Amino acid sequence: MVITALEPYGKTRIKVYLNDECLFWMYTSDIRTLKWKVGQEVTSDEYENVLQSVVLNNAKKKALSLLSKMDYASGDMKSKLRRAEYPEPVIDAVVSYLTERRYLDDERYAQNYVMNRGERKGKGVLRLELQKKGIPDDVILSALETISGQEELEHAYELLRKKYDSWRREQLRLADGNEELSNGEMPDYQSIQKMKAAAFRKGYSGDVIARAWSRIQQEELSEM
Repeated sequence: MVITALEPYGKTRIKVYLNDECLFWMYTSDIRTLKWKVGQEVTSDEYENVLQSVVLNNAKKKALSLLSKMDYASGDMKSKLRRAEYPEPVIDAVVSYLTERRYLDDERYAQNYVMNRGERKGKGVLRLELQKKGIPDDVILSALETISGQEELEHAYELLRKKYDSWRREQLRLADGNEELSNGEMPDYQSIQKMKAAAFRKGYSGDVIARAWSRIQQEELSEM
């Protein structure tokens, strides 16, 4: 292989072209250390050595820097490294390295994700979000099982209750503060569907939404 171009990439990096193909980038300091120049021939052994030592080492540093700020799912980490334009074999090697040492742990990530967001979102949305992060379905299912059916129902109820109370306040405003005029009525079909749609967008199933709304109806009817 022949170095056909060394193209500046930002202020401190250089894209390396071998046989007219851009295979990776390195820092300018790495290029100086290797003493690489355009027209220089690079053997297969030299290429592999640079890929495994210099490029892989830079990618590891990048990944560890990201992890020092927050936890990542393995799929998200791959996406970050792709955006940084590391070669796919290097990305796979970095993720394997981090996973073996449990710097990356999809099970831990999924459990924490569900725990931190389970009060605001239903299982449907949580499942989709974790799938987009490349978490395996069995790991997602295990994490979602930490939310009991009763807990999810309670969260859906709280969301719908807020929506209902907001609707009730608006009715009171329209009635110019006359509680007698604003009380004694339930929302119309369109208003109910709007509230339920908000809960559905949060990932709650139709069954959970129906049960939560039924509870609100019973509470309101008992107060009339």
